Amino acid sequence: MADARERLIRLLEASAGKEPDTPAEQLRHFLTELEIRLANMEGTGKEVLAIPPLMDRIATLISELHAAGVDIQPEQTRWESAQALLRRKAATFLKEARAGGGLKTIRAQHHPPRERWWWYVDEWLAQERRRRLRHLLVGGLTLALVIILFLWFIQSRLPKDPRLRRIIDLEAQVDDALVSEDWERARVVLEELRSLDPNNPEYPLLLGAVYERLEMPEKAQEQYSIARGLLKDEGEFYTRRASAYLQVGLTEKALADAQKAVQLAPESEEAYFYLGNAYEALGQRPDALAAYQQASEWAEAHGNNALLVVIRVRMAALLQRP
Repeated sequence: MADARERLIRLLEASAGKEPDTPAEQLRHFLTELEIRLANMEGTGKEVLAIPPLMDRIATLISELHAAGVDIQPEQTRWESAQALLRRKAATFLKEARAGGGLKTIRAQHHPPRERWWWYVDEWLAQERRRRLRHLLVGGLTLALVIILFLWFIQSRLPKDPRLRRIIDLEAQVDDALVSEDWERARVVLEELRSLDPNNPEYPLLLGAVYERLEMPEKAQEQYSIARGLLKDEGEFYTRRASAYLQVGLTEKALADAQKAVQLAPESEEAYFYLGNAYEALGQRPDALAAYQQASEWAEAHGNNALLVVIRVRMAALLQRP
């Protein structure tokens, strides 16, 4: 972390130049500083807490220069790009901010207005994760509905199984916990599911991802080892763990696992499907569409019609977005 901070300081010093004389020069100077800070957040700890006040200065200068009739279109473009970068790296920003007491602490000292959204990026990220999770859950609704109907069919014709009813109830509780980002509740429910159905690899994979959210890496690795023992091969392991990562909002890890999965299982429609999910969650639409196209072709070739329907719905929705 010390090396990252020293590197950041060197970069800021190298970019300083002469003292800006005009508001427009000040704006460009502050934008350069912001761009450097955003690009070098990893490992800098509390240094990231300088970003929200810096963005306040930039927003104020832009407003004043617009009011004065100054043409700042290039600077406006840089400002919009910087805001987009903060949104993409919000999780990194919040992780590093914890070293300085967290964003909430510094926000309480400044009392910023709501329109200065960068002061509330923690709330924005939580809402975005819930939105993405709901979107992913809806994307799998068709497949889930088939499974639920099948289970209902079995239950309606065989003696009622309290264990099966409990599993169905607990899986609904897990979905609620994931949407609300209640990781501790999700952990407790998944532990019970593991005990009820120890041969289901989905539970240790999702439990491992939840443990990562709880910052318990050793426990996470224990669960991943259990899942590896239950699955046929590494390609299937990475495919299913990518799905688990997506469900807890760890999209960059989901992307890395999905990329490994398609390398290990290049004809797997599920691997390409979760690769598309990860790209979509990260806002990389062209890559998402390309992955969904590959998933669609393999699903059709393998007769996986349930997944094929889901993929085509996702592609259509993605193509309709502005």
